[in-house]
Amino acid sequence: MKQLEAILKSATAKQLGVNLTVAIVVPIVVNAVAPFVRPVGRSVLKTGILATEKLRETAAEFAELVEDLTAEVQDELRQRRAQSAGLVESERRSRDSTDNGD
Repeated sequence: MKQLEAILKSATAKQLGVNLTVAIVVPIVVNAVAPFVRPVGRSVLKTGILATEKLRETAAEFAELVEDLTAEVQDELRQRRAQSAGLVESERRSRDSTDNGD
């Protein structure tokens, strides 16, 4: 009997009591709170999915904008190079005509 009393008075017995209380109370609390948590969780997930879709859409639009700008810049560079090549060619022609005329 003294051993049983010693066990019940020990820290292990107190921990056992707390563990049993938690094991009984937690499922009750979870079941009581679950109906309120589920709609909140669904709402959070729905918001996250919508935000992800909007982000993807915005990223696609931005990528298209960058592609358009890149194409415009490349076209401008090609035109400048063509103009420069045309100027160089016309200078060569004028030099050749003046060299032949001398």
